[in-house]
Amino acid sequence: LMRRNIVDRVSTLMPYLSYDNDPYIVAAADGKLYWIIDAYTSTDKFPYSAQVGNLNYLRNSVKVVVDAYNGTVGFYIFDNTDPIIQTVSKIFPGVFKDAAEMPANVREHTRYPEDYFKIQSQVLLNFHVSDPSVFYNREDTWDIAKKVTEEGTGNMDPYYTVMKLPDEQESEFVLMLPFTPTSRQDQHRNNMVAWLAARNDGDNYGELVLYRMPKNVEIQGPLMIDSLIDQDTAISSKLSLWGQGGSQIIRGNLLVVPMDEGFIYVEPIYIRADKQGASIPQMQAIVFAIDKKVVMVETKSLDKAIATFFGQEELPDSQQEQPEQPGQPEEPQGTDKKEIIIDKIQSLKQQLLELEKEIKSL
Repeated sequence: LMRRNIVDRVSTLMPYLSYDNDPYIVAAADGKLYWIIDAYTSTDKFPYSAQVGNLNYLRNSVKVVVDAYNGTVGFYIFDNTDPIIQTVSKIFPGVFKDAAEMPANVREHTRYPEDYFKIQSQVLLNFHVSDPSVFYNREDTWDIAKKVTEEGTGNMDPYYTVMKLPDEQESEFVLMLPFTPTSRQDQHRNNMVAWLAARNDGDNYGELVLYRMPKNVEIQGPLMIDSLIDQDTAISSKLSLWGQGGSQIIRGNLLVVPMDEGFIYVEPIYIRADKQGASIPQMQAIVFAIDKKVVMVETKSLDKAIATFFGQEELPDSQQEQPEQPGQPEEPQGTDKKEIIIDKIQSLKQQLLELEKEIKSL
């Protein structure tokens, strides 16, 4: 009754773990609400390990579930190989449960933590190299991809999205982040060289997949796409016009979506009344980019924006996403290929809907 704040509650119960900055609430199939908090074991004394901040060891070993109604707290171990959580669980027997004991209607909502993913991405900037001489000479270092923000230019934040990973048959919930080469003082390099995805669904939870771009092909990075948007006179004039009269332009997260052995870039544009603190941002347009082609569709409808960009007047009901049947060939031909493209469009719509929910929560 005294500690009703969930972070205060769990940190009092188990002060030997660190807790994520972004607890999230889920609506389970049993009709109840639960808070899920990612918990970490950490130390600064792990030998031969790279330092990040004041730590050189961090594991997301525990998921904490709090019943939003009665406050019941459960600690579930998701990484049995972590020696620290093994020791802590022996010191406090009965406190920690195995991940298999987490209710299925709650476990399906677990997600890979963004803070943890950011730290892993920082380490990967140097440690993706396996050749010792290349690593020592720093000949192949990466940087987090950058994009235009309200404050100027800054690193992209990882973002959750629903998409089909290359060579996969089903859409899934992933956390992803693109990378560019490290820029030098006399050379700015903003082409995309790789992107990292953390899988969240089912048995694939926690799997990190790194996709590298061919070195003989220049793939445009997010900042290059933002530059193309700014250089387009029709788009830039519209943005300037919308930003007048006490309105604030919010450029949403630039989505980088693999599609047909290439990439499509999608950036929603929102408008918010600057003088009204409680003003809810409203989507004004969506910018699409493929290669060097940039198109802005002024609409508040996702269906209309996608249909306009792909040169379709409408999306008939018969072309809506259909469940995949087992045993179908991986490479469809003829009219089936059009259905696959429509399927990818529907996945893109889902990503934009998730982004719209996120921007409205600001």
